[in-house]
Amino acid sequence: MALFEPVFANNVGMYMKTPVPTQQHFDINVEFLNIDDRSRKQPELPSSFKFTDAFDLRFIEAAIT
Repeated sequence: MALFEPVFANNVGMYMKTPVPTQQHFDINVEFLNIDDRSRKQPELPSSFKFTDAFDLRFIEAAIT
């Protein structure tokens, strides 16, 4: 535990304020995956794959309301 506090204090800026996934994070991840797939001559994620296909936030929303 003694190591956690100083490490967290030094790195807190890179942590998300909430662990709930957002559309923005999904879009960034899709872009990253597509870049990687293209570099390996693999098909990109289908454009029909949406945020709601990856995440079901109903449980989270119910827990925080």
